[in-house]
Amino acid sequence: MYEQLNDKEIGKILKDFRLKKGLTQKEVEARLGLRERTLFDYESSRIRVSLSVAIGLCNIYETTLESLLGLKKPNSKKSKTQDNKPNNKYMPLFQTGIASKNYYIVHHKLISDPYIMTELGLNKVIKRNSPFDSLTKKITKANKRKMTVEILKYLSSLIGADGKITKEEMELKASIIDSLEFELTDNEVRAINKAGVSLYLSNKSKELFKTKAKKRFLIWVLFLAAYSDHELAPKELTYIKKVAKSLGLKNDDIGYIQENIQESIL
Repeated sequence: MYEQLNDKEIGKILKDFRLKKGLTQKEVEARLGLRERTLFDYESSRIRVSLSVAIGLCNIYETTLESLLGLKKPNSKKSKTQDNKPNNKYMPLFQTGIASKNYYIVHHKLISDPYIMTELGLNKVIKRNSPFDSLTKKITKANKRKMTVEILKYLSSLIGADGKITKEEMELKASIIDSLEFELTDNEVRAINKAGVSLYLSNKSKELFKTKAKKRFLIWVLFLAAYSDHELAPKELTYIKKVAKSLGLKNDDIGYIQENIQESIL
């Protein structure tokens, strides 16, 4: 026999699977021939998903009915905490604080960055606060959200920089989205996926990453993501350099960050 989740939990799982695939509600509805806002009703638990629709969703999301509906045996030992825990090879990226709040042991090289330390104040990096939380402490929640989405756009573009997207890279993207402290809107998901189609560069980034510390933080994040498989592809490096230069950073900034990451995780 299976344990049965409540409707609210099932609705959240349905939404999580859709976001992992980078699809909007309208796109899924069109593929299944459903009326407008049907997905909203399913994901907000206003109505229960039928078996025929559930099977269609499984085909789109490439998963099983058990996973889609959160079905599990009573003796299952796998906990929710284990499900949400990032792969160890992505840990340095998660320790920047852009997503998961469960990992407070920050990468020591990142918090030793002279510009980040200067902005935060020497010796004021509190263990409970990630570098991202500390750097965004004085800005509004709305701008922090915009900055997070902007980082995800750059990460999405970096993943597709070499012209191919691996299963591991999709896993990385999904892991970050799963661990955000807020739920992405359909418009945000669409913008993030659009950024992955071409090399994303935006003048708006200068408005969000105003200080040199914040600009360097973004480059730290991109390098950590690129090195998550312990190999930096030439096209990934070229893209990171373009991002850095568009923000007004110099080769010395790029070299410092890359060298410190190589020393730490390779």
